[in-house]
Amino acid sequence: MNASLGSDSPPAETQDCGQRTARPSALLVFVASFALVLALQLSTGAWRSDFGGHADEGAHVVTSLMLRDYLAGGWREQAHPVRYAETYYDRFPKVAIGHYPPGFYLLAGLWLLPWRIPAAQLLLMALVSAAAAWTTWRLARETLGSGRDPLFLGLVLCLMPLFRTYTAIVMSDTLLVLCALLAAMAFLRFLRRGRLRDSLAFGTWAALAILVKGSGLCLALLPPLAIALAGRWSLVRDPRLWAAPLPVLGLALPWMWATYGITAEGMADADPGSYIREACAFYFGGLAELIGWPAFAVLALSPLFCLPLAAIRRRIPPNEGACVALALAFAVLLLALGVPAGLDLRYLLPLLPAALVAGAWALRSALSCLRPWLAAWGVPAFAALALLGASPLRPVEKRYTGASEVVSLVLAENGDVGYPDGSGGSGKVADEPPSRPRSERLGLLVVADATGEGALTAAAAFAGPDRLRVLRGSKLLAASDWLGRGYRVAFEGEREFRALLAQEAVRYAVVEDSGGREDLPEHWPLAESLLAGSEPDAVGATVIESLRKRGGSRPLRLFRLDGALTAPPAAGTAPPPPDAARAAPLP
Repeated sequence: MNASLGSDSPPAETQDCGQRTARPSALLVFVASFALVLALQLSTGAWRSDFGGHADEGAHVVTSLMLRDYLAGGWREQAHPVRYAETYYDRFPKVAIGHYPPGFYLLAGLWLLPWRIPAAQLLLMALVSAAAAWTTWRLARETLGSGRDPLFLGLVLCLMPLFRTYTAIVMSDTLLVLCALLAAMAFLRFLRRGRLRDSLAFGTWAALAILVKGSGLCLALLPPLAIALAGRWSLVRDPRLWAAPLPVLGLALPWMWATYGITAEGMADADPGSYIREACAFYFGGLAELIGWPAFAVLALSPLFCLPLAAIRRRIPPNEGACVALALAFAVLLLALGVPAGLDLRYLLPLLPAALVAGAWALRSALSCLRPWLAAWGVPAFAALALLGASPLRPVEKRYTGASEVVSLVLAENGDVGYPDGSGGSGKVADEPPSRPRSERLGLLVVADATGEGALTAAAAFAGPDRLRVLRGSKLLAASDWLGRGYRVAFEGEREFRALLAQEAVRYAVVEDSGGREDLPEHWPLAESLLAGSEPDAVGATVIESLRKRGGSRPLRLFRLDGALTAPPAAGTAPPPPDAARAAPLP
């Protein structure tokens, strides 16, 4: 059997079958990964869409723009970053820093400095996703040896529907995958060489992962799990191992401590026992769906090949790379099962590359025990099982919601030229958008679901940063916490509704058609009926047909609210005209 099955330093240009083969260069692998990710992005429609692919996408985009605008000159307007963020939130109420750590936003803000356009955001997501695939290839090469086999796993990761989805959406999850993989690579080097610098590198990447997303805390479980799987208990007494938490304590802990009260709001209220039972069913079933049942079965049995049993060790030498990959997969899964942050398969995204590497190694090891010559087919076989099980042809589509067109219409009607790319037609905007007084900004009320609110707020932040002020219907017309708990409507009847609009100087309202649905928040159909009037044809309005990500055509209706800007009369005075609260249609 080839030594690369278990050796710490796989040979440079060998395959398991013993044949020499060209070793793909690191640059070639990255270029291939980037080209594939970019092609898949284009195929999903991400470059023709807006930022409404996920309820949180608009928040990530707006917060990145806030950091970018502050760095580009906003500090001259308000030097204190917290005060600047509060002012920005008043204009575009999707700033989410605090609920989410700052790591992704700092990277995206710096990236957007030269080009404040949506295309730059998507290009950054393509680069981060390609880097994650490239790092998967590196981990696979350290585990499986050189040759073409590791390349299969990096490209398979790009083709998996869950990964494809989050390369088309501006979210922090793919950056978390990259940081987690880099942390795993650093700990693998520590397992093999025991160097202090590798332990500190692991701690640094773990701290950066936590500063990208709180679920990076799963990396705290990686060292004990990897040591247990590798049987390297002597490392527990090595003081160099205990240097790893130092970067986390210095970099990530202060932020976690300062924002604990905010992040705690995002935790679900659930009995721990019932949550764990529900989470086990959801995540184990979801993982089997993500990679298919055959690949899931191989992955579930893979820890057996890491156990330090003499009967196994005679046939399968120790492999620290497989132990680290398995440890990362288990760490991600254990955190998802134990922390009540809600049930969402995207929390398993950092598990996918580790599962591909560990499962491929396990299948190759099992085949080598049966017949040594079968080992050469282990990695391609597992890659095929995972890819077919994940249904690579499953459509991943990000549809245009009409948000950019709505914003452009509002700007155009007021003498401003609005461009869907937010660039003013030149591809580049001024370093810092001019700051207008609050009273001079056009108030735009958005009544839609969380996805629609995010898409319209992001479109306004790009196209009208100096002219618009967005008001979310879920915040102005209702009140609730981060997860929608304690929901209540903030107005009763037409009089209070008009008072809210007048108080906030709302000039325009865009309402996503409720379609007569009964499962919507109460403020939505109420606002829709008050704006449109009781008669179907009482108010003409510009209707922009829009295709939502989850299917169906639901129009966005844009209203001008000149009649609602007048404050309601005091008690005892003459009632307002019957149509005073209705919206005048755009011409």
